[in-house]
Amino acid sequence: MTDITQTPYWQSLSEDAARMAGTRMTSLFEADSGRSSRYRIESGPIMLDYSKNLLDDTTLANLGKLFEASGLNARREAMFRGEQVNNTEERAALHTLLRARPDDLDPENSANFTAVTSTLRQMERISSAVRSGEWKGASGKPVRTVIHLGIGGSYLGPHMVDEALSPYRDSNSPECHYVANVDGIHIDQVLRQCDPASTLIIVVSKSFTTLETRLNANAARSWLLNAIDEGDLHHHLVGVTSNIEAALTYGIAEENLLPMWDWVGGRYSVWSAVGLPLAIRYGFEAFSELLSGARAMDQHFRTAAFPDNLPMMLAGIGVFYHNFMDCASHAVLTYDHTLRLLPDHLQQLDMESNGKSVDVSGDPVAWQTGPVIWGGEGTNGQHAFHQLLHQGTRLTSLDFIQPINPHHDRDEQH
Repeated sequence: MTDITQTPYWQSLSEDAARMAGTRMTSLFEADSGRSSRYRIESGPIMLDYSKNLLDDTTLANLGKLFEASGLNARREAMFRGEQVNNTEERAALHTLLRARPDDLDPENSANFTAVTSTLRQMERISSAVRSGEWKGASGKPVRTVIHLGIGGSYLGPHMVDEALSPYRDSNSPECHYVANVDGIHIDQVLRQCDPASTLIIVVSKSFTTLETRLNANAARSWLLNAIDEGDLHHHLVGVTSNIEAALTYGIAEENLLPMWDWVGGRYSVWSAVGLPLAIRYGFEAFSELLSGARAMDQHFRTAAFPDNLPMMLAGIGVFYHNFMDCASHAVLTYDHTLRLLPDHLQQLDMESNGKSVDVSGDPVAWQTGPVIWGGEGTNGQHAFHQLLHQGTRLTSLDFIQPINPHHDRDEQH
């Protein structure tokens, strides 16, 4: 693998950082009246304004050349084609297939796409049955509460999206609870709010042996068995797993088992059957729209050239700040209450993906692979940690996430 620190563009970016040191943001706008309109990217409903960063056209050009030297374009295509990009585990990273359409497919992905399509039909069947009241518990009561048990991406992803979509909940929406923490307080608090006769429990574990999820599942299963017979557990359990045999033994009916594939990492799994509670709470059509939105960004990332590629621009700015401007952390600040869980999910996505000290060949890297991701919701943070961001001694990079059109009519509070 190419050592990017030995390329001339790496040295040029060091010079860019030295040139930008001490530069006031206001001076960049004074020198370029069109900066705010030039330094922005729009893709569908998302607009990235990157004008308020310590960079200029020279920096952007050097980042573009660094991307080329790193082989990013070839690696991106290899990922979309389903090639083995995870060398350690000898796997593909094909989460983009979860939201693909038939005309997106590379021929070698057809079998996996068939599996995805079949799973989506299962999700539609289960979610429609629950929402319509057709799915009933052992006593004949319809399901009105869902408890989703997982950890990591199988918890953070659906929980975050559920909160983000909360303004769209309707009268058919069952209550959904998400439990990950192995501390028994969490599962106890949730179970006290629920009626076992009308509760559906979704157990998400690829191996069906993940310690935290299994302990919470055991607690929930015992709670159910205090109210129903063991032979009726299948009315109240759904599994998302690769270990079919273990799930069947646990009491989950075969028709209520949905797959997890080794080519989908947990942190990218919200678009798979892991997102079942979203289809239940908002309807399968809404879940399909979620997939369509993700596909649109996939297509943008795959086809747009730098510097008009939104994910590449965010990545490039991150490389610049954390390798050349000595930023050790990056804060995500969400100015929408429904997005308050986004920093937690992004923390896992970024830090679990980039938390490496070797390259794809196993050789030690000579650069910073990623910052500490953290954050919080505005405006709460402005009365807490923003003080350090404004007047502290360390430079911290920030993303401000803001809705143009809020889900409320209180203009004075937007």
